Amino acid sequence: MVPAPPVRRRLVGRSLRRYRENLGYTLSDAARVLECHASKVSRIETGERGIRAKELRELLAEYGIGGDQLDMLTLLSDPRGAFGWHREYDDILHGAWKDYLLLETAATRVWSYEAQ
Repeated sequence: MVPAPPVRRRLVGRSLRRYRENLGYTLSDAARVLECHASKVSRIETGERGIRAKELRELLAEYGIGGDQLDMLTLLSDPRGAFGWHREYDDILHGAWKDYLLLETAATRVWSYEAQ
């Protein structure tokens, strides 16, 4: 499995932790859903490791999350990145630029705007 860039892993992990904690689930509860050790769930939530799409869907289903949130987190967790117009420029776009474009692709609204 090719690891996703750290910024995306941290965003996905932070969201998963927030959903888990809002339901009052422990790491052990989430690990039981994935049939794994709690340390794996902890590493996913801290962004130390990625999560497979199947595992992500299982956790989000358990947490009652679907729709746009599911789509956005699936896109962010994909180690290959978004399949948008910028894929044609992979040879010249590196690191943070790919992350930025992926986040822009996944964004559904603008929360703040500052003209310079």
